[in-house]
Amino acid sequence: MVSTAVALMTALPAQAMAGDPGRPDDAVQGWSAESTTTPAAMDGDGPAGAIPERRRASVQGSGYTASKDVAWTTSVDAEGFHILVADAAKGYEWRTAATLSEPGFDADSWIGNACVTESGKRAAVAYAPRTFTNKPELMARGAFTAVVNLETGRVTKLPHQASLAYFSPGCGEGENAVFTQLSHDGDKQSGSRLISVDMAAGKAGKPLLLDGQVTSAVPTAEGIVAAEGGRLVRVGKDGKRKTIARTHGVPFQLQADKDGGVTFIERVPGSVSKKSDEGDSQARRVTARQIRSGGATPATLVRGGLMKWDLASSADGTVYVTGKAKSLGPLPGSVRNRGDLAKDDRISTRGEAAVGTAWVAEQGSPLLAPEEGESRRVRTELRLMGTGKTEVLEALPGGKPLGSAKVRSAGIAMSPALSGGRAAPKALKTTALSETAASSVLGGSPTDPVEAERTCAVPRNDIRKQAFQPTPPRQVEWAADQAVAGTLNKSVSRPANWKNMGMPA
Repeated sequence: MVSTAVALMTALPAQAMAGDPGRPDDAVQGWSAESTTTPAAMDGDGPAGAIPERRRASVQGSGYTASKDVAWTTSVDAEGFHILVADAAKGYEWRTAATLSEPGFDADSWIGNACVTESGKRAAVAYAPRTFTNKPELMARGAFTAVVNLETGRVTKLPHQASLAYFSPGCGEGENAVFTQLSHDGDKQSGSRLISVDMAAGKAGKPLLLDGQVTSAVPTAEGIVAAEGGRLVRVGKDGKRKTIARTHGVPFQLQADKDGGVTFIERVPGSVSKKSDEGDSQARRVTARQIRSGGATPATLVRGGLMKWDLASSADGTVYVTGKAKSLGPLPGSVRNRGDLAKDDRISTRGEAAVGTAWVAEQGSPLLAPEEGESRRVRTELRLMGTGKTEVLEALPGGKPLGSAKVRSAGIAMSPALSGGRAAPKALKTTALSETAASSVLGGSPTDPVEAERTCAVPRNDIRKQAFQPTPPRQVEWAADQAVAGTLNKSVSRPANWKNMGMPA
């Protein structure tokens, strides 16, 4: 059963921005209300894709060329779920690490969530068509899962599906991640599955099946730490749970830190009033020792309005308070409350920058995509921690890719979760690779329904090309008439490799 106390929130598409005064303040992904910065790094008629080289030292600091920091963010549109990265040493020029989607789904937009491992080299991603949120069973366990190498763009799709929830996946200690798969109201038995993934190896372990609802799971040196009802629990490899601490309601936004502790948010009981009908929330923290021993009384660190602030962490395990919240005393070294970050900011891998992301408003374009077959340009607000300066940069998802076309094709190849854990059918792989001619497939498969040995451009039963199979007789007759008259090429035009279909023009 999906708890209403911990909402299953997906990373919905960014709201249109750049001169859009009507955007909602509570947009899931978009500028926060305090984001008022105007573009400083201009390139032609709009914001640049990187900080201009002549200004990098003053904006980033004199040692930027030796920095290992990488800013990252996500963007969504009808083309897929995009992972974007930007190296500090190169002026935070945005590049596309991967675009994830699945063949055969007619999606107006893909959505999902991602987190980055301790090294900053890998991202765990859960993604799905936006319409999956319309069905409880798909929202609870329909998201596809993958590992993305942020240095090479390599994508490893996993044979498991997960919940479309704001807390899944969860990253923390080491090169590990945890995906959560919940049950829904229609299931006969309520339960949770926690899927641990060795991100370096790109392999998932055997799912832990737990009774009840366990959320916000993150890996730590002491095991998985998660929320269960009004308590924080440690989950052992055998699935047994031990209470770490009792909490006020369901704890959420669990963030594992570099000192082995976990910081989380909980609602402040009795804080709802006529002045604040949303009430307050507070951040509390348990140490590594308390996680091991249990029976802890978490330290209370900050407090603020429920919708005014949040928690985010850098890959190296520093937890940041984003938005406006008041520190209640000295904070531990692994937790920082700067006071100048927007609520929805993501933190770069080494904590040198915070990133706010939203779509660029384009006149006359629909919300989800400017035109069919095109990615939606995004604008990022980059706040430099060291200098306190802010830059506005733009990026086009799919542009400036990290990997080759062959590497990128893995992002749109079929997930093993759709093929029973097996590799994608051979014919689907060839259509995904623009460099590989379909004629290289010499023989048919006794188990693959796709007619891989065909000689025409469109194989039968290929779910990637069903729309191009001319079954209506009138359309076939019309096309034949045009071909006889020598005017077919004037009536129909399609560029080569359109939508990565692997066909000529």
